Amino acid sequence: MAEQKKYLLFPQPLWEISSTDKIKQLDNNPQSIYQFVTRTLSYDYDKINSDNKRLGAEAVLNNPSQAVCMEFTDLFVGIARQKGLYAREIEGYGFSDDPKLRPLSLTSDVLHSWPEYFAEQAKLWIPVDPTWENTSGIDYFSSFDLNHITLAIHGKDQNYPLPAGTYKVGNSRDVNINPTSSLSKDRLSLSVTNTPLKKVVNDAETNVVKIDIENKGNIYYWGKGVSVTSSEFVVTSSKSGVAPLPPYAKTTVLLRYRVKNKVASRSSGEINILLPDGRSISEQISIIPFYYTLAVNMSIALGICAFIILALLYFKKRRNSVKSHN
Repeated sequence: MAEQKKYLLFPQPLWEISSTDKIKQLDNNPQSIYQFVTRTLSYDYDKINSDNKRLGAEAVLNNPSQAVCMEFTDLFVGIARQKGLYAREIEGYGFSDDPKLRPLSLTSDVLHSWPEYFAEQAKLWIPVDPTWENTSGIDYFSSFDLNHITLAIHGKDQNYPLPAGTYKVGNSRDVNINPTSSLSKDRLSLSVTNTPLKKVVNDAETNVVKIDIENKGNIYYWGKGVSVTSSEFVVTSSKSGVAPLPPYAKTTVLLRYRVKNKVASRSSGEINILLPDGRSISEQISIIPFYYTLAVNMSIALGICAFIILALLYFKKRRNSVKSHN
């Protein structure tokens, strides 16, 4: 939200209001703005079948009888921003059996729009629908429903991104949303994979285990993240938790582990990892002093050097032998 606040009050042509005398009696209370919009505008049922040009807040304030959902929304957003409230337009689909509420065109995609305002105290975006209250008389300020399906959010830009159903050449109907009487069952399914722990470590190195977590279910995962216990190792995690994890979302946790104390000779330690899917990993790890590894590396390096020297001597001897025969 901190990033959004940088642009949510930026001037936008469709949300600017110069006729401030008509709204000067309003304070920055979202409900009073909402009630002003529902009482000032009247829904124009003929406009939806015309060119349906979007008027914007200023134009509809001066022509209150030429409003459809876009104008109800633009006026709310325009007044709210004029009063210093963060507001934005939502464009989507409003499903209803009421012919006064649902899209009126049967041949093309006439989407619905409604505004949202940001409630500072609750730290939430609150959706309201002055259009549907105007046409139905139902309070859509203090109560909202699940029939509003968001397809695009317009806060930074009054027109973009474009919602589904907009990308077309002809006047066709491409957005079809049908209700169902059966509810899907909640299904939580986590896929957790990890790289293996090293079998042997030295007391000076830091090692990493990568754990990939994917929510393949249809509900949020709100459970715990990755927990680790060990008496011989210090283990740190790149994330303190993985929840909430939305459906089909992925996240990665990196566990870094190192030996707590230097060792004088070979010893061992155990790491126990409890994964979000309930599985546990217990690994017995051999711990060697750093100089063991250093000695091995030096031996390998000396061996390579010795091999190179012997190879050079061999080729030199052969070259000299060839020269002596010539």
